[in-house]
Amino acid sequence: MDLWPSVCSWGIKIPFMQEEGSKSFLQEKSGFLLQNCSFTISPEFTEQQGKGIALLGRAWGKYSTVIVMESWLDSIIDPRGWDKWDKSAIDLLSYLEFSNRGPASNTSARVSWAKVLPDAAAAKQYTLTIYIDGDKWIPGTGIPYYGGFATLV
Repeated sequence: MDLWPSVCSWGIKIPFMQEEGSKSFLQEKSGFLLQNCSFTISPEFTEQQGKGIALLGRAWGKYSTVIVMESWLDSIIDPRGWDKWDKSAIDLLSYLEFSNRGPASNTSARVSWAKVLPDAAAAKQYTLTIYIDGDKWIPGTGIPYYGGFATLV
């Protein structure tokens, strides 16, 4: 599992695409969890703002998992949100969104195989506390950490 602090900022440079590797089996708790992040354009590329030319992620291999939740999605994000490699088995992917905000947070034009989690109860299993038992080991690393929801009470 790649661990990102609960607060992060992605300055997107062109081209940008997050690629997630494959897992060995579906229940393996690995992937990318991007929570309370800001996906914005790097200052040197502001002329690209509003053109929707970056993706939240691209499927790369079976069982790949990416969760983007409680994050700011600027208009640089393509309305499709996600993409896949030609040979990706979309029925084996977990590309999830929950409670994002900003100009690109509208999920109505997302690819059909990505999922939007309907409520906090469904999203809770992807918080660091539960997804990777973060409360047991992250505080000891000194990494800034909040294991639950960043914006929900």
